[in-house]
Amino acid sequence: MKKFILSFFCLSFILNANSQNSFSTEPPVFIDEFAKFMGTPSNPELKPIIETFVSNWKSGKILPEQKTYIIKISNSMIYKNLPKDPYFDLLLKNLDLFYQKKLSSTILKQWQDITKAQLEKNSKDYLAFLQVAYDLFKDNTLVRIDKRRWYASNANFEFTFEKNRVGISFKNLDLICEAALDKIKVLNCSGVFYPDKKTWSGTQGRINWTRVGKPESEIYCEFKK
Repeated sequence: MKKFILSFFCLSFILNANSQNSFSTEPPVFIDEFAKFMGTPSNPELKPIIETFVSNWKSGKILPEQKTYIIKISNSMIYKNLPKDPYFDLLLKNLDLFYQKKLSSTILKQWQDITKAQLEKNSKDYLAFLQVAYDLFKDNTLVRIDKRRWYASNANFEFTFEKNRVGISFKNLDLICEAALDKIKVLNCSGVFYPDKKTWSGTQGRINWTRVGKPESEIYCEFKK
């Protein structure tokens, strides 16, 4: 019986020793703790992302104010007991694409403000935003519905956050829907996409049927606000 009790005591000690209760607020210490916390990911695609993140951190590619934000959001995630998969994994994927795609500091600030607000609100909305941002950063995808992918023709967007609602605003783009056997383009659009309801609120756009042999001079449709 004594051996049985002792084994459970040892197991509890080991589990507590391996758990991460918080990260250091000192950047050099944080990055080592974070790398150890992430460990060897089950998804092999994450390994080079973690390695790049650590390299960018230590080389100074990630600026001091950005490091401060990452430390704060990581500690908030730890306090909320959010698991590495999918929360920390998606956070890293977002950051990796931001630097890879060389997005603007304005986008980063908007992204930071929204992630902070959504995490304070609830973990479900936070995760949803991380997924939306990942798809957008990766290949301009707005939404996938029933094997159809809606995406923007460019990455000239900004995030909006009004009345606790996330929006993705474009001043000019072609809005494209791609399915297995067809593709539709709404040309010269402007507007805002709202991920929560998967809706587009536009101010202009034009569609034609040239893809099926009908010249635009004969048939087209214009959208206005």
